[in-house]
Amino acid sequence: MAPTFRSLVAADIPTAGGDVSGSHSALSVDKIKGTAVSATAPTSGQILIYNGTNWAPTTSTFQSSTLNNGQLWIGNASNIATAVTPAGDVSISSAGATSIAKLQGTTVTTASLATNQVLQYNGSAWVNAALSTASLPSLTAGQVWVGNASNVATGVALSGDVASVSNAGAVTLNTVQVTKGGTGVTSYSVGQIPVYDGTKLTGLGCSAGQILQSQSGTSFGCTSVTGDVSLASAGATTVTALQGRSVASTAPSTGQVLQYNGSAWVPAAGATGSGTTNYHAKWSSSSTLTSSLIYDDGTNIGIGTSNPGANLDVNGNAAWENNTVTSSGPTFSFWKTRNYTALSNNDELGFISFYGHDGTGIYRSAYIASHVDATPASGTHTVQGRLEFYTTPAGASDSSERMRITSSGTVGIGTGIPQAGLDIATTGTAGSAVLIPRDTTANRPSSPVSGMIRYNNSNNLFEVYENGAWTNMIRGYIGSLTLVAKASCNWTPTTSWGVMSANTNCNTATADGSATSPGKYPAISFANLAPGKYKVTFNIPVENGTNVCVLRLTDGTNYAGFAHTSSTQIDNIIGIFNYTTAQTNVTFSLQAKAGLAGDCTIYGDGANTGLTPITDYVYSYYVEKIQ
Repeated sequence: MAPTFRSLVAADIPTAGGDVSGSHSALSVDKIKGTAVSATAPTSGQILIYNGTNWAPTTSTFQSSTLNNGQLWIGNASNIATAVTPAGDVSISSAGATSIAKLQGTTVTTASLATNQVLQYNGSAWVNAALSTASLPSLTAGQVWVGNASNVATGVALSGDVASVSNAGAVTLNTVQVTKGGTGVTSYSVGQIPVYDGTKLTGLGCSAGQILQSQSGTSFGCTSVTGDVSLASAGATTVTALQGRSVASTAPSTGQVLQYNGSAWVPAAGATGSGTTNYHAKWSSSSTLTSSLIYDDGTNIGIGTSNPGANLDVNGNAAWENNTVTSSGPTFSFWKTRNYTALSNNDELGFISFYGHDGTGIYRSAYIASHVDATPASGTHTVQGRLEFYTTPAGASDSSERMRITSSGTVGIGTGIPQAGLDIATTGTAGSAVLIPRDTTANRPSSPVSGMIRYNNSNNLFEVYENGAWTNMIRGYIGSLTLVAKASCNWTPTTSWGVMSANTNCNTATADGSATSPGKYPAISFANLAPGKYKVTFNIPVENGTNVCVLRLTDGTNYAGFAHTSSTQIDNIIGIFNYTTAQTNVTFSLQAKAGLAGDCTIYGDGANTGLTPITDYVYSYYVEKIQ
């Protein structure tokens, strides 16, 4: 369906409001931002000015282009430009020419000035007048104008440090004191030097050849030059002595040197000789120079070599000596820093290397090195270090580490990380064993301490020093003794316990291990026994009569073992001895007794034992440590 349109009517248009009124076809501005505009009709040139109530048409004087002849626009107290006519000491024409009619209210003549005229006040006005000396105040010759207390120039004569001034301006001074910047004197003689004497600068002149010298720091005086030099009047200085020893006046020849002859310095022939390039010179005699052993190529220094391979290369032997009366010895030091800052773990501290020639070149055979063993902690003043020892084996081109001493004092052989005070980790057929000291019983350490270990060549046993005594390290056999039979080597006990004593008819017993024989009877001795339990076995042949022969073992204090015989027989007695502390000089021997006197005989000659030959008949001890 088509749309339907109609014409607008007045009711469709909204009514005007705010700052305007009327219909939209004829709007009237009644206000400006809410402030009313006067309904008065403006005239030509007027502007809208807010008068405190509304905007009203107003004629503005500061917008006017009309200004009377000789007037100026001047801002008034209300800050509004107002036309005024200049008054007072000046006036102005319409062309802008300003005329000074007065000076501070006093009229100035309008007459033209003539050459050299000045303005002069005549009592009523400033008028033109010619300048003449008659019109100026008089000034006496030698005086100067000086303002007085009334600020009026007055002629005065100079006095004080100034003697006079001429009419030509020449000034003559009196004597000016030092405190006022003068000298305190009126004149000086030719060649004199002003020297302050505490009051004035006195003229001081020295004689020919003298010098001006401070006298104890309070004054100056003239002094003649003495000592090792002389001074001519023309200023020429001559050295006549050196440290009080005169210098000969003889003129030297080319190449001569000053040489002291015991009384004076005299010209003498200089040193002679020649040398080789880069070698340091040395005196081969009192007047001859030649080459020394020291070679300097500008980079390295060699001693005994002309081809140094390091900063200092010594070909030959070197020694460090401290020949001072102190307890200190010579020092050979290695210093390492990181440009004078802290080191890091494993930084090298120094090397001592050993090299040899194999026929084709020089190769390292061994070296000793030191490294930082831990990064230093700041402020502890401690740098932990370790030592490492290296050697070169057969077929190798360089050295390998063999031993290390750590910063904590542990030593590793074959290992760089020792797990104990001494950690030996070498391997192979030549390295998997440790060889300890080996010597005889007689050569045991004179001052042993607990923990010492050695191999005793006398008894072929390992032994250790413990609890104040040397003892076999290995449990078991520690010693034995054998007494071979011999004619009349017999003992007949009584009915009381008795120890078998030495019999000169017997052979001397033979001991083994760590045992010794106390004499010609069946007993066994030990110089030292460590704490522990010992088993003593004694093999003995016995012949008895009708009663029992009773036997036992003793160490002189304790008893152990028991045996008895009722006929001719060979018997074993076993005794167990237990010691809680180390023992010294212990002898194990046999005790015996008979039921009736003379009814028990112990034979050492084999006469009644039936053993032949007699040497088959023996007494024997066997001692072992069982715990």
